[in-house]
Amino acid sequence: QGQGGPEGTGGTTDMLPRYVQWCSRLGLEKKEQEAMDYIFISNVGTIFPRIRTLLPSGLGPSSPSLGGGDSRSSSMALAASVFAGLTAKETLELFHEQRKHMKEELFEPEDEFSSITTTGFIRLSPTILRACCGCKLTAEELYKIDNSTMAEVLADEGR
Repeated sequence: QGQGGPEGTGGTTDMLPRYVQWCSRLGLEKKEQEAMDYIFISNVGTIFPRIRTLLPSGLGPSSPSLGGGDSRSSSMALAASVFAGLTAKETLELFHEQRKHMKEELFEPEDEFSSITTTGFIRLSPTILRACCGCKLTAEELYKIDNSTMAEVLADEGR
């Protein structure tokens, strides 16, 4: 079982949603977690505000994801970065191949020709999504995430 909780709550970590525990263990900075929030919520089907509403008037390219049309036709990394207020350097560091979440291959571009920073939609592993949302995982899914950060979260829950 987890020890302590968010400062001042006196609770245990098992009272926190799996997603919050998972992000905490990934060692994300505050703005990086906000970018991850954007990606996560986009993957579970919740619609975020279009980026144009986040940028000062007249800034940014005139692409569908910056104001209209199909939000998947421009870089989702850009959308997440703008949403979280990340600089270009911070965005590249977030998606660097040596970061724990990148080594665990949690993300995948929407097609084989794109990179994580250029793809229109960043897919999170379906198994990670199911685990974060509290779904019961099959033995095959548990095997897929063996030795991962999410496996640690589930182990602490006793699952």
